[in-house]
Amino acid sequence: MAANNIISSIEGKVKNKRKFDYKTKGMMAEIGKRTGVATILGIKIHGFAAWWLWRTYYLGNLPTIKKKLKVMGDWTSDLISKPDVAMIKRSDIEGGFDKAERQKSTNVKRTEAQ
Repeated sequence: MAANNIISSIEGKVKNKRKFDYKTKGMMAEIGKRTGVATILGIKIHGFAAWWLWRTYYLGNLPTIKKKLKVMGDWTSDLISKPDVAMIKRSDIEGGFDKAERQKSTNVKRTEAQ
């Protein structure tokens, strides 16, 4: 429809233009820790149900079975495994990185003293 309207504008055929009216069917967002928010056909959903709905919709729109299986595998491993070792602990952020370093050096000194 948009392409036809552009062509009509270029050719000067204003009468051939059609009005474009878009109505959303809903909105969804994953907000972390197995929580989401969604508005589907005017119905508001939140929490685990919205998170699961978003993941299901996302998975259904992947183009190939191979990609779907890869994403399902990634999601399953995230559910089963512990957090990544490269993750920073919240206590390190709140107290600064110096706090973690001081704690390590204190532990080393205690070990040497014993």
